[in-house]
Amino acid sequence: MGEISDVYKLWRIRKTIYEMCNDRGYRVTDAELNEPLQTFQSYYDQLPSKTEQTMIFKHSTNSADSLMVFFGGAEKISGVMAKNFMARMLEEKCGRALLIISNVKAMTSIAKKDIEEAVPTYNIDVFTEIELLVNVTRHKLVPQHILLSQEEAAKVLEKYKAKDHHLPRMLSSDPIARYYGMKKGQIVKIIRKSETAGVYVTYRVVL
Repeated sequence: MGEISDVYKLWRIRKTIYEMCNDRGYRVTDAELNEPLQTFQSYYDQLPSKTEQTMIFKHSTNSADSLMVFFGGAEKISGVMAKNFMARMLEEKCGRALLIISNVKAMTSIAKKDIEEAVPTYNIDVFTEIELLVNVTRHKLVPQHILLSQEEAAKVLEKYKAKDHHLPRMLSSDPIARYYGMKKGQIVKIIRKSETAGVYVTYRVVL
């Protein structure tokens, strides 16, 4: 199989970003979600460099919640660049962001530390480009995952007379947890198809 073209690669990455933001509850248009490759190709040459292709998405139900998307491009993300991302988030009043880097080595240890220590003021989820070429949640073997609100989680625990530590665990580093931006302590509802029961529902706590 030959190497994929830059235009196809960026189209796939952007498509997964749109789907991810939509699945996290942010407003994404149908045109963005369903943009054909041919349409993207028609204006690809007019796009600015990756580092200038910043996106902002507003939450569907919480007007105070916005998410930014930054592309690191070919550059290695330094501590200064990480702080610049946060400054831009402050300017745009965004508490959440996705940072897309070229590969796992494209970030300095200082930048990683700065991003980790910025939580919870700034929540920046880092993905490599290759991770976004395919939407992991769209695989036919992946069950439906629904992140519960605090109120919904409390009702589930009350219903089963359980504490969150009694639930099966899901690591925050799990690809599905990362896709949805799940954080430690949150509870996720998992719906699987069952030949006997129709659907089979389980709950997991994120660690």
